[in-house]
Amino acid sequence: MLKGETPKKKNTISLILLPWAIWIFLALDLLFFGWLFYRGTFSRSKVESVTAQEQSAITPAKSAGGTNLEETALNSPQDVRLDLIKAGNASLAAGANEEAIVKFTKAIQLNAEDEDAHFNLGIALTRTGKPLEAKKHYEKALEIVPDYEEVHNNLGNLLLVEGKTDEAIVHFLKVISSNPDNSNGHNNYGTALARVGKIPEAILSFSKAISLQNNHFDARVNLANAYLSQKRSEEALQELGVVLKMNPNFPPALKALARAKQKLSR
Repeated sequence: MLKGETPKKKNTISLILLPWAIWIFLALDLLFFGWLFYRGTFSRSKVESVTAQEQSAITPAKSAGGTNLEETALNSPQDVRLDLIKAGNASLAAGANEEAIVKFTKAIQLNAEDEDAHFNLGIALTRTGKPLEAKKHYEKALEIVPDYEEVHNNLGNLLLVEGKTDEAIVHFLKVISSNPDNSNGHNNYGTALARVGKIPEAILSFSKAISLQNNHFDARVNLANAYLSQKRSEEALQELGVVLKMNPNFPPALKALARAKQKLSR
């Protein structure tokens, strides 16, 4: 997981120190920026139906498409791969998913062990309606980095769509075990629990997600739906009121509110 390098300043660094300076710069670059630019996005699901609402965590980067032939010829395969990943992230951020697929595929051809290229390719494939192909790349990313929590999260959501709830639960548990403060992980774990009828446990998970992120609208709506399933309409209305106060036009909350009012009128 590396960002692209900045141009080398031959006139300020001696030839002896140049290689070390570059590697130190790359190491700092990796620690500070790598996780921000290449960790893709998260999927979040509902109690009643699974959706692929993705919050993009991808920062647009300058495309490598403008590189001239002379520069390309001087670039190493590593440089080319990094440029491809940056361009792929930019395409994802712009919604150009097919372009992103091409970029990440080429990056993987240069290094099949790049877990971030596999992960972001999985995102692009999911967005273009190719979940089976996406799963293969998520699984490959986990072979390379078994505790890659974002991959576990997205793979769990794909498994929920397929109705493989027990398998999804395994992945969501890995998310929250490796990072107990992952609010999306708790929300999705609660969704999976609700699918298998474990509503009390699901309520605990949704509540945990909200405690970690007060404005987690999906978790609050999920909690409201869970309350409704237990005929706890007043508590459901309270949660929905919080959501609609912060986001008056949030469709899932409006839908749940109509259902809650219908239950109260009976």
